[in-house]
Amino acid sequence: MKFKELNLSSTTLKGLEKMGFETPTEIQRLTITHLLQDNKDFVGQAQTGTGKTAAFCLPLIEYLKNDTKPLRALILAPTRELAHQIAKEFDRLAYFSKLKAAVVVGGESYDKQISKIKSKGANVVIGTPGRVIDLMKRKVLSFKESQYLILDEADEMLKMGFYEAIQEIIKEFNKNRYSWMFSATMPKEIKKLIQSELKDPHFVNVTPKSISKEEIEQSLYLVKERFHLEALTRLIKSSPDMYAMVFCQTKRQCDEYGAELIGRGYKAEILHGDMGQGQRNRIMTAFKAKKVPLLICTDVAARGIDVSNLSHVINIGVPREVENYIHRIGRTGRAGEKGIALSIVDVRDLIRVRAIEKHIGRKLNVKKLPTVDALKTGLVEDELTRMETLVSAISGKKEKFKIDPTFKLYNQELGHLSKDDILKLTFSWMFNRDLRRFDDLSQIEQNIEDRMLISRKRNRKRGSGGPQNAKKFNRNRTQRKTR
Repeated sequence: MKFKELNLSSTTLKGLEKMGFETPTEIQRLTITHLLQDNKDFVGQAQTGTGKTAAFCLPLIEYLKNDTKPLRALILAPTRELAHQIAKEFDRLAYFSKLKAAVVVGGESYDKQISKIKSKGANVVIGTPGRVIDLMKRKVLSFKESQYLILDEADEMLKMGFYEAIQEIIKEFNKNRYSWMFSATMPKEIKKLIQSELKDPHFVNVTPKSISKEEIEQSLYLVKERFHLEALTRLIKSSPDMYAMVFCQTKRQCDEYGAELIGRGYKAEILHGDMGQGQRNRIMTAFKAKKVPLLICTDVAARGIDVSNLSHVINIGVPREVENYIHRIGRTGRAGEKGIALSIVDVRDLIRVRAIEKHIGRKLNVKKLPTVDALKTGLVEDELTRMETLVSAISGKKEKFKIDPTFKLYNQELGHLSKDDILKLTFSWMFNRDLRRFDDLSQIEQNIEDRMLISRKRNRKRGSGGPQNAKKFNRNRTQRKTR
């Protein structure tokens, strides 16, 4: 099915054509079809990266294209990044209409946001709950005449503690509003919000195909927690062309791992919620342009990041919720490409790993880290490859090869050494620190086979003995009670 078969207007189709979009994703097809046929409250469930933004922006543009009054709709998002991403896509989709959108998020100038709302007459406001409420209190925003309320990444907003804020915003709308909600998961709080605030909504649930069709290679490395950073560097070293998001559990871990990787010479950036908006924008621009191949981040900071060509997603530890694992790995393996998701976990994480395996219906591929010998060889080979151009230049130009005059000092100190001694000295200077580190941390993996064997033995022991053991246990418990 093509977008032109979805009963969209010619102006909207022109916007899609300008963006190069022809075929809708499943969540887009189902959402647009239902909302254009029957404008009512709506709940869409789909994972990150499935095209939810266009799924709600396109019907909204269709309904508002002839209604250019200000503040006709509010789109709420959990993070600044996602709000800006939605606004960018809305503007592109509504390019041939007269609709205008304004972004209102924390960490940015009040004056600029207020000016865009008042002087430019924004039809749609896209914002985060905190800043929206601030502007409501300042009497800048009022949604009493607004028709549409859209909640994107609703589950994440509730996880971030915005339940009461969302309720306060909803009260500002009249009862005849239309509410559209999009969420990757359906926890109890979301169900409660749907039951209390939405009127007989239509539900659409899109199963994450990238998991079921095994388009993502998912692997597991069982490593002692204190060596997780070393394991990460081994995996990065083994894939020189890696373009990846590395998910940490906390902001502190982000800072520590990012600083260590940068200190070891890797091109990496750190992204978490404590950073200013300008800094976050700069980091994302560099990462999207592949000027920086590694982004060390938290789940919250990564919401709304539209990067579709990642080679890897790496988890440091296992997220507490299975759905977060699916969100993370869904960022690789898009557009028909094979994705790679790697998880570095401690033995204490195995319970969560089993929950993930049960949810996705398959076992994660348990692997061994690249060996120390392989890493040593790779380290030397990589450096030699980088030196090839220099060696060729010296060999070709020989005496004419230009070098700084201070080379005389170097030559005075080392000129008496033999060729063999010079090579040994150069090798030691270039590689010894990393090679010693590889040797010192050669035993970082936990013995997977032994751990699994112990776990199975414990399970058999707990389940053995049948009625006799049960009777013995009950008899002992009775004796203890009567003493």
